[in-house]
Amino acid sequence: MADNSLNKSSPLILVVDDDRAERQMFRSALENDGYQVIEAENGVEAVELFEKSTPHIILMDIMMPVMSGIDACRVIRGLPGGNRLPLVMISEPEEDDMIHRALNAGVDEFITRPVNFPLLRRRVKLLLRSKLAEESLKSDAEIGLARLQAVLSSMQQGVVFVDVLDRITEINQYACDLVEKKREEIINHSLWKMLPEDTDQRLRNVLEDYKAGNSLAPVSIHNWIRQGEFTITVQPVQKDDHYLGTLLCIIDISPLIEARRTLEFEKCLQDKILQTAATAIYIVNSYGEIVNVNDEFCLITGFDREEILGRHLLMLKSKCQEKCVFFDTARTEPILKHQCTMTSKDGRLLSILKNINILRDDRGHFTGGIVSFIDITKIVEAKEEAERAREHAEHLASVDYLTGLLNRRVFMERLGQEVDRARRESSPVGIILADIDGFKKVNDTYGHQAGDVVLQVFASRISCFSRSYDFVGRYGGEEFITCLPGANCEQTLKIAERTRLAVQEQCIPLPGCDCINITASFGVACIEPGSDANVDWLIARADEALYRAKSGGRNRVCL
Repeated sequence: MADNSLNKSSPLILVVDDDRAERQMFRSALENDGYQVIEAENGVEAVELFEKSTPHIILMDIMMPVMSGIDACRVIRGLPGGNRLPLVMISEPEEDDMIHRALNAGVDEFITRPVNFPLLRRRVKLLLRSKLAEESLKSDAEIGLARLQAVLSSMQQGVVFVDVLDRITEINQYACDLVEKKREEIINHSLWKMLPEDTDQRLRNVLEDYKAGNSLAPVSIHNWIRQGEFTITVQPVQKDDHYLGTLLCIIDISPLIEARRTLEFEKCLQDKILQTAATAIYIVNSYGEIVNVNDEFCLITGFDREEILGRHLLMLKSKCQEKCVFFDTARTEPILKHQCTMTSKDGRLLSILKNINILRDDRGHFTGGIVSFIDITKIVEAKEEAERAREHAEHLASVDYLTGLLNRRVFMERLGQEVDRARRESSPVGIILADIDGFKKVNDTYGHQAGDVVLQVFASRISCFSRSYDFVGRYGGEEFITCLPGANCEQTLKIAERTRLAVQEQCIPLPGCDCINITASFGVACIEPGSDANVDWLIARADEALYRAKSGGRNRVCL
């Protein structure tokens, strides 16, 4: 609860709201008009400050913890001076039932959220003017009629005085306009001739209670007058504890009702737009809580409205780039056609294409965001499948179907690239051309199926003894070729010899028979640094070396 050292020269206004930020907004608006402001967080504190500070007017939230605005109003109206205090309630437009309860508790007027501060300041000014006028009238019964009429005429609410016989003894022009009658048609006539026949019976009952002395408490009544909606505040007039008549203040609440209807229409329109949109939509507030979704959202994600509303957007587990973060206070432009992923209720990962519009208030403060998206999961999956098929086709086109090694075409392309690179960088490159000894005999003796097994095992053996950056290809039939980037003749010969020994020692199990051993012959060729030799030259030298290895008795390596 906040209290200030009060300057007695300006009106004092008590603001009661459990939302500190909203209290600050009220304080700023009112202090700019020269009013003093004190604050309370709830109804209990409001009652304490009223008794301590005697404010000129109270602006109070209708719903608060500890004690609501309605209950606080009832208490204040029962305290000394409380029945004459202007009390304005701040409410949501849809709180019809609460508004009627507040009127019955003695509230004078309502301001709805979002608060129109220029209107609020005008209402406060008029209410303070009305209070001052009322206090002046009640404290000085001898006030001149001309002065009284001038004050009443300046008020933007209807003011009517009736005596103990319910005759109208004074009325201002605003009230005359409400009932569409001239002043002379009203003065000294019965109140009930001025008001419509369907006037709330409660007003009659209140005046009867005043006359009977059953109650002298002020009462607020909601009523219709001339196609408008009004609140009639009924205040008994007393002198020396004697009932002299009644003061009626008629306040037009039609703008409040119209604002509520407009808000309801806009909300209904928003819901219709949401539900008829072809894209999925969800809306979040400034805390990241989901406050609305449409049917398409529920259809795509599998969530029901009831289980998603009020939940944080993080439950959707969206995987986005950094630019897609909601709470970027510097962002002003919307995010359009951003592809990311989202998790559905059943755990499926959805690929979505979404737009994000950041919402800000008039002061530029972030208030939430609207996200619309379409489900492109099937499109993404189809593209990924097509990419996998393309990669697979490229792989099949580049490898030998039997051994899985590079085919001759691809190997020769890569060999050409390595030779060009070696020439540019003045580095060596070696190749090994290998041929299985007596392979025709294997096919003739054991069959072509066994021959395929021998080719596969031999290819695997060559690959095992290659370095990680070497590459191996099937040159044709039972001939295989290995490229060794950066290897000189000595290094290439050593690798070829290790491979030859490994092949010789390998026992190959064949289908339907015992294991067999094979040997192979190897021809080695190298391009040394600074040489201008080309691929054809390198292949020719390796082929000549292989021929010498075959002619020299097989199962050997020749350079």
